[in-house]
Amino acid sequence: MTVLQVSTSMLLVIIAGWALRRRGYLDDAATSRWSRILVDVSFPALAFGYLLRTVNRSTLLQHWYVPFVGGGIIVLGEIVGAAAAPLVCPRDQRRTFVFLVAMPNWIFLPLPIALALHGQEGVQTVLLINVGAMIVLWTLGVFTLRGRPGGAAEWRQFATNAGLWATLLAVALVLLVPDFSTWLNGTPATAAAKVPVSASSLGLAALRALSAAIDFVGSMTVPLSLVLSGSQLATAPTSKPEARGNSKALLGWLLGLRLLVVPVLFAAILGAAALAGLHAAPIPLRIAFIVAAMPAAASCPPFAERFGGDASLAARTVVVTTVVGLLTVPALFWIFERLLG
Repeated sequence: MTVLQVSTSMLLVIIAGWALRRRGYLDDAATSRWSRILVDVSFPALAFGYLLRTVNRSTLLQHWYVPFVGGGIIVLGEIVGAAAAPLVCPRDQRRTFVFLVAMPNWIFLPLPIALALHGQEGVQTVLLINVGAMIVLWTLGVFTLRGRPGGAAEWRQFATNAGLWATLLAVALVLLVPDFSTWLNGTPATAAAKVPVSASSLGLAALRALSAAIDFVGSMTVPLSLVLSGSQLATAPTSKPEARGNSKALLGWLLGLRLLVVPVLFAAILGAAALAGLHAAPIPLRIAFIVAAMPAAASCPPFAERFGGDASLAARTVVVTTVVGLLTVPALFWIFERLLG
């Protein structure tokens, strides 16, 4: 029921974006401009704020391997997509195809599911997965959409990537300043006890105000991603019958790879690791499998728009995988639980 409720809400906002585009409130220029704002501003703010408020130093050190698992899920998807793309995908869509197979919805959908299943520990696991996933997204993911970087200008753009630096800065603050989350989240008395003597209450208030402003900007990410997905969906080409047929076949491959092949391979890797004597806590394993089984990320269309991919294909993939994922995610999780138990 949690999967159904969250996915249905997302689909309704996507439909709203489609209606806005059809009514003329959005056009190509506005969609492109807002996609850039989402990728360069609101998404980095979301990652930065989430990490600072919910992940502390002890959790990060205790479950240090979870971010690597989060990044590994995307790398596995990249390998699967890259192996299939030359066989099933036109050359001009291969980079987007690989990106869509690789990028699950690793935070927006799994977060309420993890909360319902395992409470605060489940939420922390999702956010630790987010650390690794964000780093891989802003490196391997961006390179996948843009193609192999070839010049100094592209390397300079990568080096100044806001999302990558926001993630790395948040992790550094969590590790180097253990009381940072207490300053942001604790009661005034608790926070004051943790603040150095040289810091004033005015400074603490300014820090919290800045944090709240970042959270406000980050809160735009989910609805904006979905609205832009709907806008891209409204411009999907449907004029040629052969194009429609090719599109359906491509979506079929994306469905199978994203929702079935990647999670099954991930489960097989976990099983092989267990047989080799590498054991992990059951809750992180469950949450990681849920993430691996998720539909394509809602942020895929804006990223495709921003970095030269096929945003229309990305928008259709988000919708179709989200709808079909209502059936596949609970079914695969039930099977995984039987095997894990």
